Amino acid sequence: MLSPTYFESLIKTIANRGIADILDPRAGTLSVFLPKGRTLYLTPGWWGEALSWCVEENDYGEVEASGSIEAPWTGIIDSDVALYVSELRRLRKEVS
Repeated sequence: MLSPTYFESLIKTIANRGIADILDPRAGTLSVFLPKGRTLYLTPGWWGEALSWCVEENDYGEVEASGSIEAPWTGIIDSDVALYVSELRRLRKEVS
């Protein structure tokens, strides 16, 4: 499991690099806007080691799809950011 300190550093780094559109520090989530009024929540380490995700319809908050990706986190910020970006690109194509 990602340590709380590393988790916080990782999500803040992703947000500060402009990779995600929204960082909600209170909830510890990252999200990206999708076409057609939808949001992709993609947060590393939300459940253990996984990269958890869901697509939510913005007007009604209904979850359209969700899942979890096994992620081999390295504990090295740049490597883990690259892993996040790779999975983000793949998921965007898959759910758009």
